[in-house]
Amino acid sequence: MEPDTLSDSDSEAVGGWFLTDWLAGRVKHSLTPGLDLRDPALLKRLQPVLDALLTYFDPVVEGFERLPAEGPYLVVGNHSGGVYMPDFWAFMQKWLRERGTESPIYSLGFDFTFSLPLIGDFARRTGSVPASHANAGALLDAGHPVIVYPGGDEDDYRPWSERHRVDLHGRTGFIRLALRHGVPVVPLVAHGSHDAIIVVTRGEGIARCLGLEKLRINVMPIVAGPPWGLAPAQVPTWPLPAKVTARVCKPIEWSHLGPEAAEDPVVVQRCYEEVLGRMQANLDELVEELPHPILARVSTALGLDRIGVSWRTGALVMPEPPAAARGAVRERRRSAGRASVPRRCRTGPQNRPATQPNCPVWSAVCAAETGQFAGGARFARLRPDSSQVGGSGGLVTQRL
Repeated sequence: MEPDTLSDSDSEAVGGWFLTDWLAGRVKHSLTPGLDLRDPALLKRLQPVLDALLTYFDPVVEGFERLPAEGPYLVVGNHSGGVYMPDFWAFMQKWLRERGTESPIYSLGFDFTFSLPLIGDFARRTGSVPASHANAGALLDAGHPVIVYPGGDEDDYRPWSERHRVDLHGRTGFIRLALRHGVPVVPLVAHGSHDAIIVVTRGEGIARCLGLEKLRINVMPIVAGPPWGLAPAQVPTWPLPAKVTARVCKPIEWSHLGPEAAEDPVVVQRCYEEVLGRMQANLDELVEELPHPILARVSTALGLDRIGVSWRTGALVMPEPPAAARGAVRERRRSAGRASVPRRCRTGPQNRPATQPNCPVWSAVCAAETGQFAGGARFARLRPDSSQVGGSGGLVTQRL
């Protein structure tokens, strides 16, 4: 969805198959401006559908309050999740709830999308327009916020092993767009969406052999997933359940640089690296907070989060018994005169002949729970002793 990838000569490319030539003609014919086709009534009807479908991913949108109160501004995201794009729809769901269906926001979409029957019309009515500098500039000049995914299909179908990497593919068109129009850039970082699909390869070589560059398609990805196993991304596979998080980052303002900065490659590159660095830093934070989106979503679906089981720290965390409950158990044991010794280990000195060696299990349990032996000796440490328990690593204690 990157504006500066659009070329007027795309439909005149040489090579490829007859089918791609025919499709390229359809794409070119479908690229009419159509910037006023957004349908608030459709979006209102779409809200409950979005709510139901997004339940599968249990999405969270963080930092929504960082968005400027009104446009124009440019929302720049890392593209994830293939055709499903759960983070995009989660953000749109949040927008519709917080700002309402009458508050417009537009997204720049793939050219090929608008050539498809029904789907192209649906995309326009939900606020998507073909990606071009002209369309994006017209929307910004009209005072509207615009969403752009500079990495395009290369970012959307990066391999699963690169799911924690922001890949804007070196494209700086959105930087020049923001500088020329003097609008802030709001980074939007997604985590979890790319865990839902397993991309084996982008398939760039396959795309070149098929002549898909005529359609502004640079990849022919191969994905792994049920029910087909390995399949082209165009063949629907069932996405894995993954907890999706979308974070709105602090806006970046460059209005002080002036529109002439858009023609300075040094300034453009510096601004690009600033955006990329901020997005990658925020994605790293999200990964650290939730390293296993699939396990997190599954545990939530099973209701384990209700009893305190969490995967948010990078490992399975089990709930601790309340302090009051632990204290009550100890008090009952003390009142029974057992010095916190478990029922299965009542083999203290008072219950053993003097010739019987110390019980290592009893010593360890007493030390762990009370820090003191029933016989009055305080516990200092446990150390291995080959003279105990058949000469193979028993436990002995030292008295203070």
